[in-house]
Amino acid sequence: MSARRFILLAIAFAVAAIAIGRAGVEADLFEIPLTETLEQKVGDWFIVAAAPAAEEQDQRIAVVLIGDEALLDYPYRSPINRRLLAEVVRLIDAAEPAAIGIDIVFDRRTADDAQLLEAIENAKAPVVLGVLDERLLKNRQSIELQAEFIDRAGRPFGHLLFEHEPGTLATTVDRNVRRIASAEESGSLLPIAEAAPCAAENGKLRPFTDVLLCATGRTAPPWNRLIGWSKRPLSGAERFAELELPQHDPADLTPVRELLGSDYMGELLAGRIILIGGAMNDSDLHQTPFTVTDGRLVRGVLIHAEALAQRLDGREIAELDRNVAWALASALAAICIVIAYRFGLKPRGLVYSFIGLLLIGILGIVTLRYGDLALPTLALATAWVGGAAFGLGARRVTRQLP
Repeated sequence: MSARRFILLAIAFAVAAIAIGRAGVEADLFEIPLTETLEQKVGDWFIVAAAPAAEEQDQRIAVVLIGDEALLDYPYRSPINRRLLAEVVRLIDAAEPAAIGIDIVFDRRTADDAQLLEAIENAKAPVVLGVLDERLLKNRQSIELQAEFIDRAGRPFGHLLFEHEPGTLATTVDRNVRRIASAEESGSLLPIAEAAPCAAENGKLRPFTDVLLCATGRTAPPWNRLIGWSKRPLSGAERFAELELPQHDPADLTPVRELLGSDYMGELLAGRIILIGGAMNDSDLHQTPFTVTDGRLVRGVLIHAEALAQRLDGREIAELDRNVAWALASALAAICIVIAYRFGLKPRGLVYSFIGLLLIGILGIVTLRYGDLALPTLALATAWVGGAAFGLGARRVTRQLP
């Protein structure tokens, strides 16, 4: 091969490798069903395979759920009755928890708001409220009413948003949740947040779990918002203790008091961070990576509990910078181009491609499970297949040249 031909071929290979690497890294920006399937479905299996099994039920967090059964005898389900919420806050606070997080949005006025505000104000434990900002709460009056309630409560608050990954193949409104949404500027809430401990940072409204962690005096390393999922304990118990309020007469909260005020529940709630959230059958339900295994939708408050447990563990799931991922994918594409061009690999090319993809998958699972590093597996798989295809094509073309 002449020097001129070698140089031209090297330039072509380099340009192709860079282009293939870039296409792999930016694949999530293309509305292509195939890439969406790989990213949203295959990627979920990676997370499930890499997720460690908890040794036991988490002893630091408990969840109190207010669902359809508890509200069956109330004239309405939404907003959740404030008198009931006030009693729940008082009973939990009496058990001396580490903190109370309320995963309920207060964007409507009710006749019993004063009772709830009094319970929140008198609570000895740190209380953190959940809010929605303009990214999801679009009604201007609702935003203003929420800001009014939060201001009157005088407690720290954080946004409850998750970051979804929508796509053309998605079949439900709530799509797979892998991240907590980022801190964000909020026109209606930021002035209040800046005056509340822990609620704002660098002029942005912080996530609910961040504020809860701060309110309890704990610190954790910076994170990139990826949730570090864990499987249920091998014993089969739920990840977190879940207490669902029983059905009761709205005028008589005795069943609620008997549940949350019992000595057993007092011991269970003491010293833990308690999250209060809704458990309706038609709202705040989300797909997670584990949905691919059992089809279950997960309540938002339980996703916040998972993210909070990760923060308490100080676990950060790292992601490669896009430019670093681009360089890594381009390097792999270049290697594949050269090998395919030099050795051809045909007719066993499909076998080699399958083995390569399998190794990339295993590497991705191992690094996520043991190194808390999320490799750009889709970009690497694209580089492997694209590089091999380009190398074989270049081999075929150059052999036909004089």
